[in-house]
Amino acid sequence: MKRLAWLALILLTAPLAGATVKYVAPGGGGLAHGDDWANAYSNIQDAVNACTGDGDIIYLQYGTYGVTGQVTIANAPGLTLIGGMAGNTPEPGDPTNLPTILTRAAGVYQSRILAGNNAIVTIERVTIANGFRQYLADGGAMHFQ
Repeated sequence: MKRLAWLALILLTAPLAGATVKYVAPGGGGLAHGDDWANAYSNIQDAVNACTGDGDIIYLQYGTYGVTGQVTIANAPGLTLIGGMAGNTPEPGDPTNLPTILTRAAGVYQSRILAGNNAIVTIERVTIANGFRQYLADGGAMHFQ
């Protein structure tokens, strides 16, 4: 039974053939091209911009990501954001019980956290908090259209 559970986890988190996989860590890493944990992006928007195909996956290491301007996901036909990752190898590494939090950065008065346009997005193990949009009815934390 345990083997079956592990196989299901691997199949559910394995990218589709040809899918783009990117890695993001709060402090980034190495060359910051996002191809592995050692060279992870520090900015979620950079990873989103690199993912334009169906089945693309962005793995987020646990920790807090301060957003200075909304993360915009546009024309993404099947993007998955998976948080709470340990950031270890072999990639994608192990999930943890530690949270991945997207929040408004300190000193930023007004910022939506996540916005989507013409996108189908799956978000797993990510907390989105503290968004604020004064005088707009389009959502403070997230807005998808």
